[in-house]
Amino acid sequence: MSSTSSPGRTRAAATTRAAQSSSSRCQPHARRDRPAADTADHHHETTHAATVAFASTTGNLFRAPLNAIWSPPQRGRCDIVHQRAWSMGHRAHSPAWWPVAKEAAVTDAQLDRTRRFWDQFAGRYDQRIEHTERMLFPGGREWACAQADGDVLEVAVGTGRNLPYYRRVQSLTGIDLSPGMLAVARHRALALGIHADLRTGNAEALEFGDATFDTVVCTISLCNIPDDRAAIKEMYRVLKPGGRLVLLDHVASDRTWLRVGQWLLEQVTRRTNGDYQTRRPLPLVEAQGFVVSHSERSRLGWVERLVAVKPAV
Repeated sequence: MSSTSSPGRTRAAATTRAAQSSSSRCQPHARRDRPAADTADHHHETTHAATVAFASTTGNLFRAPLNAIWSPPQRGRCDIVHQRAWSMGHRAHSPAWWPVAKEAAVTDAQLDRTRRFWDQFAGRYDQRIEHTERMLFPGGREWACAQADGDVLEVAVGTGRNLPYYRRVQSLTGIDLSPGMLAVARHRALALGIHADLRTGNAEALEFGDATFDTVVCTISLCNIPDDRAAIKEMYRVLKPGGRLVLLDHVASDRTWLRVGQWLLEQVTRRTNGDYQTRRPLPLVEAQGFVVSHSERSRLGWVERLVAVKPAV
């Protein structure tokens, strides 16, 4: 009995082992035998995952220059609607992994550093800015001051270079972060025989009550205020309903090649004197609730003149 059953069990065991061995050998080939479409889908999924991982890792390296280059065009009042639609479309079609720029809070140390720089530079500012104004802003200060009337606040008055051009004002107040710059402005006002209340102040936290002024003017200075969004919010607050905001500044150009150069320059100037080259005040002004009545670009889109009105209640 045992002699006949042992060979049978041996053959059965051998057959089982052979089947298991065959199954195990065939298992690696199951992937090769899958349909070509399934293989392609698997390859696409793997490649997409790797691409997303790479983009997530390296995105921050390219965020700043591409954000500077991919900015909406601003050529005038007629393009404001187009600009808003462009911005919304750009955000809507951006990939999920695209890095979003985050605004850093302005610290007291940053304000102190800005104040110290302009205190030290105050005595040379007029001489240094003369050539830049002739090249980029000819007639700009005269234009800005001609828009002002009533009770006027000038934010970042600096050395008072606008003072000679105010004509239709009832009262004139100027604030600046730098006592050194204000000292030069007070000397200029005295020489011109102009009465102006010139005081130290922070554009991001104005010490005036709501609805105090008829006009707020800021020329060639918003580019240097650390938090321009907060400054525009404060300008809106202190304006009376129906009051006017007047801005003159260099901004991000609507020419891509120039905007690239501005971004490169900004990497130096924002560290040396806090000067930003690629800001776009117009969308911030609109977002705050102003109604833009005039927007004009010049110098290859590098310079912008802007007038906006705070809606009447």
